[in-house]
Amino acid sequence: MITSLYTIKSFVSIGDSLDKCYDCEYCRANDDLKYHYHTLPSEINPLFKKLPIAVNLFYGDPTLQWENTINILKQLEIDKHEGIVMIVTKGKLKDIPKMSLNLHVGISYGPDKISQDNFEYNLKVAENSWYKYSIEFRPICNGINDSEDLIRYVFSMAKKYGNVPISYCGLQLPPKNLPEKYKPYDNREFSGQKYISKQVNEIIRKHSIEFGISVFHKTSCMLSTVHGLNYDYNIHFLKPIGVECHECINREMCNSFKVSSIDLPFDYEIVEKENYKCSFVRNGLCKVPNKECLNMRGIFIRPKLDSLTRGDVRIIKWLTGCMVSDVNNLIEIPYISDFWKK
Repeated sequence: MITSLYTIKSFVSIGDSLDKCYDCEYCRANDDLKYHYHTLPSEINPLFKKLPIAVNLFYGDPTLQWENTINILKQLEIDKHEGIVMIVTKGKLKDIPKMSLNLHVGISYGPDKISQDNFEYNLKVAENSWYKYSIEFRPICNGINDSEDLIRYVFSMAKKYGNVPISYCGLQLPPKNLPEKYKPYDNREFSGQKYISKQVNEIIRKHSIEFGISVFHKTSCMLSTVHGLNYDYNIHFLKPIGVECHECINREMCNSFKVSSIDLPFDYEIVEKENYKCSFVRNGLCKVPNKECLNMRGIFIRPKLDSLTRGDVRIIKWLTGCMVSDVNNLIEIPYISDFWKK
């Protein structure tokens, strides 16, 4: 098992957790675990130069460890990393020196005061920068930061500072000590689906049209669009209703994506599936599946392997554009298997 590389839902995550952050009351990151990951993906396999990377997305905002953040970016530049590199911040942005790097900065706007106080300042900094940037409007919380006036304000700022794309979602599986003022929409339980009400979603869509701003349920969809990929690298288009693919400006791009062969360190088959239940649901690792997870249709990759980790599945997905199928032994850990070593 390769434990020097840490995967999360949309990225390989590089960097360090800190002893202090902004301690937003809805945050799940302060779990008393310490994270320190500095292995560059290409040190494990040259294919990994293409992987999406997040820098200092652990407990401890990138701006609270700015020298460390810049040093990691410089290491990736020296390594000639080709994939998208993202930092997400609610702290005050500083200048980032020009680099030969596919860098993206996500500017947070959430229910917390720190992101709201720094929001316009960060947009100004980003507008005058060399990198691509977006607004991370999340989490949108019931009765806290979901009023029409506030949503309109976020869209007006997106328009003012360069027609900035917006990713948005609700609150996901909050910490146990979440204050009572945070309540799920429509009396649902908080889950991994980051649900917001239909009414709030309609307000967002209305202002998207009014201001001419592209909106995305998923950060990977936004990143893939902004950085000119020819499909969403997290393959959300296999579940198009839940992420509203029909509303996306790049729906035709994902719909027309063709899988190409790639030299992976294991044998595999490319297969077409209908009515397919997600492998993580089949293996009992997903307790709150979306309805579409039970009935997916599209092109899948079937690795000829006895077992895979959650990390392996993510890497395969990002490299090939395919979800895995027919895996009988999935292991719920974020690390990757030894077969990746070159």
